[in-house]
Amino acid sequence: MNIKRLFLLVGILVGLSLIGCESGNNVTSRDGGIQGTILDKASKPIKGVTVVWKFDESLVGQTDASGTFFIDGVEFGDQPFVARCSGYRDTSFTAPIYSGGITNLKAFAMETSSFDYKDIKVEEVSATHAIISWKTTDYTSGAIEFGETEALGSSVREPETQFATLHRLTITDLKAEKRYFFHIVANRQNRPSETSVMGDFTTPTILNDTSPPDAPKGIGIALTEQPNQVTIFWTPNTESDLKGYRIYRSELISAGFEALSSTIVAKGTEQYVDAGVVTGKKYYYRVAAVDQAGNEGSSSDIVSMLIPGDLSREVTWTLANSPYLLSGDLDIQVTGILHIDAGVVVKMATYDALRRGDPQKIEIRVRGGLDVHAGGYTPVTFSSDRGTPAAGDWGGVSILSAPATSVTLDNLVVAYAAKGLDILNTNVAIRNSTFLSCTTGISASGTTDLTISSLSVSLCSDGMMVSDNTRVVVENSTFNHCQRGISSDANDSATYRGNNFFTYVDFGLLSNEKAGQILIENNLFVSPVGVGLHMVDQAATVRYNTFDAPSAIRIDRNNPTIAKNIIVSTRSASGSGIKGIEHLAGVIPLPLFGPNDVYGFPVGYDYVGCASLPGSLASAPLFMRDLGGAGSDNDYRLRQALPSSSDTWGIQRSSAP
Repeated sequence: MNIKRLFLLVGILVGLSLIGCESGNNVTSRDGGIQGTILDKASKPIKGVTVVWKFDESLVGQTDASGTFFIDGVEFGDQPFVARCSGYRDTSFTAPIYSGGITNLKAFAMETSSFDYKDIKVEEVSATHAIISWKTTDYTSGAIEFGETEALGSSVREPETQFATLHRLTITDLKAEKRYFFHIVANRQNRPSETSVMGDFTTPTILNDTSPPDAPKGIGIALTEQPNQVTIFWTPNTESDLKGYRIYRSELISAGFEALSSTIVAKGTEQYVDAGVVTGKKYYYRVAAVDQAGNEGSSSDIVSMLIPGDLSREVTWTLANSPYLLSGDLDIQVTGILHIDAGVVVKMATYDALRRGDPQKIEIRVRGGLDVHAGGYTPVTFSSDRGTPAAGDWGGVSILSAPATSVTLDNLVVAYAAKGLDILNTNVAIRNSTFLSCTTGISASGTTDLTISSLSVSLCSDGMMVSDNTRVVVENSTFNHCQRGISSDANDSATYRGNNFFTYVDFGLLSNEKAGQILIENNLFVSPVGVGLHMVDQAATVRYNTFDAPSAIRIDRNNPTIAKNIIVSTRSASGSGIKGIEHLAGVIPLPLFGPNDVYGFPVGYDYVGCASLPGSLASAPLFMRDLGGAGSDNDYRLRQALPSSSDTWGIQRSSAP
């Protein structure tokens, strides 16, 4: 090429370049814009949603109070976008962008985000079905929507009233050699639904073998010698093409079963050790057989196990999982909290698999938190699992120096224990509870400001034993058919008010305190035998009590204040009273008590070793029950004011005890 031609070519190129930079050329921008409106599920606009173009997130728009956003400068063509907002699930969409134009997007809704989806798995796929499992970070109920395109079109769901964190559903009636798309739509109780990301799976070719194995039989479960382990075992299946077994576990009996391992338990093993359990939780297990073609049969019966041992985290026992069978001691550590829902029944096994404490009895020891809040609902019950239960079948519940106010017992029933409730160095809130057929109903020692109210203690050798406490109060409680009602010993200040002591054998209340103010007020003592109130020491105040017993009050020493009590003996097994008020010290001059009404005892036996003050009576009191009124046999409210309308003696209650 000669020099002249070269210069000519360069000139042409330069000229073309200059033409391209002219402000008046005909090149048009290929970018466009998009605008749209974003609503919530209730069709209300959402303010503050950020919308970005996925290919360049510097191009961003944000919704205003009307839910409207706008983005400009987006490349033409079908473009992907994502909308993001705190409290809502990210929402992806695709929209066509036109050069020099603005795309008006149809309004769409964003879903709230109140929980997360975890571990969405296609566990199993055959030519005709697929099993999909997932987890949610809160209790939800959900459905799988699926189809051969992303438009989906079909669904299968869990029961709408069943809420769980572990989920598993089977999709049936699928076609062979097809790709299926799916997502999960779930919701918390009384909350809007929320959708997972899209997933897919492909069904295989139909196999010649389509007959699954039978369900395994004889399934059982047992604790191992190692803590936090259980063994599941079953009878071998007999199919010639059997490959093995798959083990499923859930924390709910009706839902949430998940395969424990991707590995099939080999034929001939017929047992599986689950080493991933947590103390205090109840687990359900079932087993399914699998053949060489991959066909899985129906599941076995379900077995369950409540894990004993050291509870060091927060656990809740729910009514849905009741009853709970405890097969070994449960020790609630300082870091552990056990919540128990109303209506839960806990049965104690006849053997202690862990052999802690008393190796022959199941025991619950609490050093952390125990929360029973049944209130006015169905009570929480701790009882024996024996067919014919008896006192002492299990050890009982011990509160051992637990943190202050960490234990609340409201509407609890404890039955057939050696010591129903043993409180040591702990200020326990206990009320509205029942102790039935225990060797000892309640024992409390080493506590300060312990208040026990509204209890029912029946058929126990010792109803309650309280010793070495400071400022203990027992009120509005009933002790029925106990050999000994309450034994109160070495306490510094004690109050017994508004209690009923029925049909005791030795005594209703024995008081042997070491110091402080002792008040015994407004109690009812009714029994054909035994001593109603036995005071060993300390100058107690005894007032407004009613006794219907052969021996009402016995005093070993000291001079208590005994005034405005009504003492009769209509219930005496011998037909007459034995002793009304008896002082054993025999000091002269005789101690004086009163005013009281002591009636129905032989001459000289109404006051023994003591005498009455002026104003005392020896007349038959007229009780409500004598006239067949609204009260029962134990209604000892007075029909008349005694001795005057301004100072009524006897049980000061508005209704029958």
